[in-house]
Amino acid sequence: MIRKLIFLIAFAPSFLLAQNVIWSENFDGGTLPDEWITITNDNNIVHPSVSDLSEAWTVIEDPSNEDNFVVASTSYFQPVNRANRWLITPSILLGETGNVVSWFARSQDPSFPDSYRVMVSTSDEGTIESFTDTLGVFSNEDPVGLRRTFSLKDYNNQTIKLAFINTTFNGFILYLDSLEIRDEDPLNTVSVKKESLKIYPNPAVDVLTIEIDNFQDVQLTSIEGKQLVFATNHKIDVSDFPKGVYIATVRTTTGNTIQRKIIKH
Repeated sequence: MIRKLIFLIAFAPSFLLAQNVIWSENFDGGTLPDEWITITNDNNIVHPSVSDLSEAWTVIEDPSNEDNFVVASTSYFQPVNRANRWLITPSILLGETGNVVSWFARSQDPSFPDSYRVMVSTSDEGTIESFTDTLGVFSNEDPVGLRRTFSLKDYNNQTIKLAFINTTFNGFILYLDSLEIRDEDPLNTVSVKKESLKIYPNPAVDVLTIEIDNFQDVQLTSIEGKQLVFATNHKIDVSDFPKGVYIATVRTTTGNTIQRKIIKH
């Protein structure tokens, strides 16, 4: 089968919480900064059609927007095999409280979606062995491009490195962009209080209803981080979902985001 270059939308600008950005990278310099580390931890040979991505990760022009750059990794090999390709950030000193990390991710071809894992290290070594904590596992990343946001509260006031590992078996191309780490800004608190968001019924059987001012959209994911629903309306049909725990991430037009745990009965 032939992998497709599908031009959907460019990576969108980040939506910011009421927090301080303490570290960011958008790769718009056109090359990977010197402090970053890439490791090809497999012996795979990339397919000739993606020969420009023979390195573990490479900064390239965004195929959806010629004015933007992204960092890309391929899992299209000859013969077919699983990727194990690491992208490691520089050391980052986190704030005292409320640290969160976010990034945009996108699979190039929905027929051959890419999967990846994000890990955390508190060591300055930058070796594979130094990464012992898994922040999230993302299977079959969306081809449209989603912003992922995760708490780093367990590492407050510590120096960390993050690793993004392409772990796909027989995929195509994975893109990352607009990485940010933010901590709380005591002078500019979030205007939307958690109690102002209502998602009901919870536990749910068939339809979830979302109530919040300035609603923009909602993303429902598995606890492993796989997106199941992305909607711009206030109701989500979960009747066909297996019983279990899910995460609802609600965004508002004022730039706030709130997460809630959802139980499906």
